[in-house]
Amino acid sequence: MHKFIILLAFILNISLFGFIHWYYSNNPRTTLVIVDSSFSMSKHWSLVNKSIQFIDNKHRYDQVYLATDKADIGIIDPPQIKLQIPYGKRDLQPVADRYENDNNWRHYMITNADQVPSPYEKILVQ
Repeated sequence: MHKFIILLAFILNISLFGFIHWYYSNNPRTTLVIVDSSFSMSKHWSLVNKSIQFIDNKHRYDQVYLATDKADIGIIDPPQIKLQIPYGKRDLQPVADRYENDNNWRHYMITNADQVPSPYEKILVQ
């Protein structure tokens, strides 16, 4: 009887993990990543795709929606920025305002700025 209970607990545990994996694979959340593509990021630009990959690995079952302060990129797999040279001045507030109603998303901003608008979590590139 003792072996049966252990076997049953093992099967239930494996089934639960299988169900969780299936559920999150079929119902992904969205993680919004906004990349500061201003001229001040040019010396740190080589680290941007590594930061995006870090976020993608951190949230395994999420779709990563990419945007810069100048353009929307969308959901691509694997998530990466193909912009070669950052340009222009930094203005993060308008792009943050564009996504302020997406409350169910996780929000990240990759920048070297001192402050980011709320509710964004800052990923500092230095």
